[in-house]
Amino acid sequence: MYRKITAYRLLLILAAGLFAGCSNSPQLPGEEGLPVQDHSTEAVSSPTNSDNDNLDNPVNIAVDEETVIEPVAVEPPVAAAGPDREISAGTLVTLQGGESLDPNQLPLQYHWQKISGPPVALIGSATEKLRFTAPDVMETTELIIELEVSNGLLTDRDQVVVTVIAAVISDTGETAELSPPQANAGVDQVVAEGTVVVLEGSPSSGSTSLVYEWSQINGPSVTIVQENQTEASFVAPDVDADVVLTFRLRVVMGNLMATDDVAVTVQNIPAAGSIIPSPGGGAVSPPGGSAPPPTGGDVDPAPTPEFVLMPSTAPGTMSWAQFPEFHLPAHFSIVYDGPIFDSVTVPAPPLVKGFSHLADGSDAQRWATTPQQRATLWSSVSGRDDAHGGEPPLRKYRVPWGNDLADWQDWWAAYLRHFTRWFTGVNPPANEPPPPPQVDILVSDVEAHYTSDGLILSTRNQLTSPFIPDDIEALPAAEYIDRYKRDMSAVHVLSHEYARSIGYTGRLGMYGEPPVRRDYGIATPDWATWTTDYSQLNYLLMDFTVAGPDWLTTFPGPVYDTYDTLFPSCYYFYGYPASRQADPNMWDTAGGYLAYLVFSIEINRYWSALANEGDSLEIIPFVWLRYHPSGIPGGEMISTHMAEATAIFAIMAGADGIWLYDGSTPDPTKNYAVYEYFTYGLYRLSPYSDLLTGDVEYYAPEDASSLQYNKKPVWRGVVNNGQMLVAVCNPYAAAGEVTVVPIHYFGTALGSVTLVGPETELVLYTLP
Repeated sequence: MYRKITAYRLLLILAAGLFAGCSNSPQLPGEEGLPVQDHSTEAVSSPTNSDNDNLDNPVNIAVDEETVIEPVAVEPPVAAAGPDREISAGTLVTLQGGESLDPNQLPLQYHWQKISGPPVALIGSATEKLRFTAPDVMETTELIIELEVSNGLLTDRDQVVVTVIAAVISDTGETAELSPPQANAGVDQVVAEGTVVVLEGSPSSGSTSLVYEWSQINGPSVTIVQENQTEASFVAPDVDADVVLTFRLRVVMGNLMATDDVAVTVQNIPAAGSIIPSPGGGAVSPPGGSAPPPTGGDVDPAPTPEFVLMPSTAPGTMSWAQFPEFHLPAHFSIVYDGPIFDSVTVPAPPLVKGFSHLADGSDAQRWATTPQQRATLWSSVSGRDDAHGGEPPLRKYRVPWGNDLADWQDWWAAYLRHFTRWFTGVNPPANEPPPPPQVDILVSDVEAHYTSDGLILSTRNQLTSPFIPDDIEALPAAEYIDRYKRDMSAVHVLSHEYARSIGYTGRLGMYGEPPVRRDYGIATPDWATWTTDYSQLNYLLMDFTVAGPDWLTTFPGPVYDTYDTLFPSCYYFYGYPASRQADPNMWDTAGGYLAYLVFSIEINRYWSALANEGDSLEIIPFVWLRYHPSGIPGGEMISTHMAEATAIFAIMAGADGIWLYDGSTPDPTKNYAVYEYFTYGLYRLSPYSDLLTGDVEYYAPEDASSLQYNKKPVWRGVVNNGQMLVAVCNPYAAAGEVTVVPIHYFGTALGSVTLVGPETELVLYTLP
């Protein structure tokens, strides 16, 4: 279900300098000069923590010699890596950069690196807190760690010396025996029955390599998962009354050993009521009520699809003919916007096999679609090269001021006429207003703004951004940033209001601009911060009409109010070897992709539900079966198991569809079997179509940011009519590696799923 907006107005911005009026609009280019389908780089954003945090092209502007331009003073930040440390070998080290500051009150970006010393694996090198395990050394050794902080304009560095002690030094100064290990089983815990309990053995320490052994010494027997790791887990058993379980951690270092015990109190769960949805976090049980809690679960064999995938081996091909039709509920919008390699078959093969919408294909294939089968990306919304001397300010300088609204409207009209020709083959008259786009889903792609305060502030100079009004340029830094965000939000609402003003009634949204934009490092901040801190939200969607600074905590605003659908961009920069060449200690990208995909859906469902009194807008994430190409020649294909998991987990996390995007010219030298595996993932969900329809609850046992931070397996459940379908994957597993994942449902342990490698398993449980 999506909202229809029935009353529209074209907002005319009267703020000084926001638009430069133009009495003589330039003549429209010939219709034949319009793009056939814009899949340029404007439709794809960079793989940094925000879509637009790169200055694309330095611009040289001629300045009259008599012109005097006053420089704007920006003070450098101050890096603080913390005091020097002495630490035993094998100890977990945490360095804090939180004392760093910026005199301009701009947000800081952090980068830690090792300058000298033996190799160590740095965890959190792009956050204010760095962790690593002190290396095993035979003699006292120094490591020099450097922290660099940046406010987007200037940087500062500070170093900390970590002295790693290998042995106990006697009073005579001679080397004595190695220090014995120290075991730390963590703090005592109180948990509910059926809860997945994590036993944390860090920071245990010793001066050489350690061996960890967890065992249970008291209480009802449980199965300990990863009992030989620093971090183990188990599912708390069902109990009739509160029970204490005791676990012992034994740390072995050569012939030396240490132990420590931890107590886990398992509480009996009282009766609970019916299940209700919880935005972004699955389902929750309200207090009170008379329904008894679940006490156990039965595993139903997951239906085995009769079709066995035979992936293509030849480059530049996809074997659509081998696929039977997959069946997903009608409310899922599965958009195909990739290569087909078959320009003859009508209808297009993706539509025949189960995709609901087509965005590309041959002329014959597009023209054979109905409006309900069409989806398209409205690129180049930020303007065109025009008679006024090149690109408009929004597109060229990423500033909201000095743009020609009349020329924009002419350009939008021309582009929307193009959609009619693209999908129907009919050329609308160029001298008449454009007909409403005959498509079901229209996604505008603007991507012409900066998201970080540092880069926003970098525009405050008429040498690089000559269209900034003098009174705005003269504002103090904080006020300038505020004004930029307000006016940029006002600009972004205009194209949507124009589309509605000409009669478009289909689904409308903006590419990559949901309440929480993509941020590859989702582990920091934590889920509690992501769901409460308004500064994490996309400023374009805030209510900038609120006077004063209150708009910073007022969501949603006018841009969000034009949305029917949210389109987060979930492109992958994970696991590609080139991403680790510059910084081998970069946080592990190999498995972070899956938690990130789930997070992008769940966090936006959470905020949208808050904005809509518990009823989220529908969410259709953009996914791409390539690693993000920026800085990576060729845009290599993701692995086949990633493609299959992407199709399955997007639906299992609560998405209302998927936009499968490619955005590049088909390469006949590449293997496109990943598209077949993605389609096979959708096919694997087909037997559960009825379960995915109706009164569905999405069960998230642990938030995705924690899953990525702790590098845990990912699993999600869909509950309907007394059954729970579970999808489970360990995206960090190597080929052939066995992982056992405990499955539970609130107060009930349902069993476990055994995984082999990084593949995805589907299991169906009948709830008691």
